[in-house]
Amino acid sequence: NNVANKTYNIAETLNLSSSGGSTTTVTVTGSVLFKWIEDSILSGSLATQAADQFGSSVATNAAGDVLIVGAALDEAGATTSAGLAYIFVSGAGGWTQQSILSGSLATGSYDYFGHSVGMNSTGDRVVVGAYQDERSSQATGQNEGLAYIFVSGAAGWTQQSILSGSLAIQANDYFGYSVGMNSTGDRVVVGAYQDEVNNRSEEHTSELQSRFGIS
Repeated sequence: NNVANKTYNIAETLNLSSSGGSTTTVTVTGSVLFKWIEDSILSGSLATQAADQFGSSVATNAAGDVLIVGAALDEAGATTSAGLAYIFVSGAGGWTQQSILSGSLATGSYDYFGHSVGMNSTGDRVVVGAYQDERSSQATGQNEGLAYIFVSGAAGWTQQSILSGSLAIQANDYFGYSVGMNSTGDRVVVGAYQDEVNNRSEEHTSELQSRFGIS
């Protein structure tokens, strides 16, 4: 029962040559039925409590064999509901959990780290939004929001950068509520849907930020 059917219309043009040298063009139309089959059911090793929100966001690489799953209210250690993100990879043995990501500043309750995620096409760089995270210079509970860049290397997944918006400096700006990453992983866009422009309330801005610290 885990099959969803989708029919796609197709059209193909054929050039048919006769023995007399003339060419006739014929367009053949039809449809192809594709069946979507459930491949696996994934669960996070720490997402074992009610309301951990495992699956609140997902992104995959171009080949579809690396996956990031956000769990925006998962617990990191003793911290209540700071949020986590999980990396899964597909191999001969199926899908396996490769890493658990957490933000270095996403240590407070309800930071919502993992509410939004993005991945590049090769699956070795991700962006994770934590829209209620606080800047280190701000008091706890301000909820300006942050976004984190992680890269995969010989030592595994490591945090590379923390992004913050130049205008997302007020309480509840929610920078990181949505994120996106381009195919090469050197550009990300971060939404801050309650940010202000020119001191007017909640204009719903987004900021384009380039990658940091990569040579």
